[in-house]
Amino acid sequence: MNRLLAVAALGWVVFSCDQGGTVVPTPVQARTFDLGGGVVATLGGDGSCSIAEGGTTLVATTAGTSLFARTRDPDSPDGWHDPTHPDSSLTILPIDLVVPAQPDDTALVSLALAADDGFYTGLGEHFDHVSASGRVSPMFLTIGGSLESDTNEAHVPVPFLVSSRGWGVFVSTRQAGAFDVASTDPQAVTATFEGRTLDVWFFVDPDPLAVVARYNRLAGLPRPLPRWA
Repeated sequence: MNRLLAVAALGWVVFSCDQGGTVVPTPVQARTFDLGGGVVATLGGDGSCSIAEGGTTLVATTAGTSLFARTRDPDSPDGWHDPTHPDSSLTILPIDLVVPAQPDDTALVSLALAADDGFYTGLGEHFDHVSASGRVSPMFLTIGGSLESDTNEAHVPVPFLVSSRGWGVFVSTRQAGAFDVASTDPQAVTATFEGRTLDVWFFVDPDPLAVVARYNRLAGLPRPLPRWA
């Protein structure tokens, strides 16, 4: 079922969109979760989401927009759907956070956040830039193309985006996906992945480096080198 986990000591919150859950026939009221340290997460009855610290919003969906949405393809839900170029002929429907059951015709699941004026970085290894803004970054490697390497240069894609505004988002999945950071829509940051399930972790801290450190503790720290090294 859909869940929200708040761990104040580690400064993260996770949302999960999956195939379980029970239909709730009555309207759902907004819910607020105290994460400690003045950090509060709010889930709206319309599927919207915001995370604030000390009364200041750090990250949120745009007004009236659901955090999650699904792309419907009744003809070929299990076929390849390129997350970097969603098919405009397919129907995109919002997902209620409280009713997460995803029908079998779901081909892609996405999350959408309002873009802010922060500096965005992350998403894995890049040789030509450190800023993720204004780009669509694939989270999968493809062979063939116009580049000399004959790949799309997604050498080490990592579905973790961090903002200088003090937050980061990690999509915990092995499915192919893509982050669109204020590229298609300058007012939106979206992440789209194949499949019918999606686990999304948010990290908050005033120091963006601490946001990265929190992600590293979740993903797994490297083994320490021996003292002789």
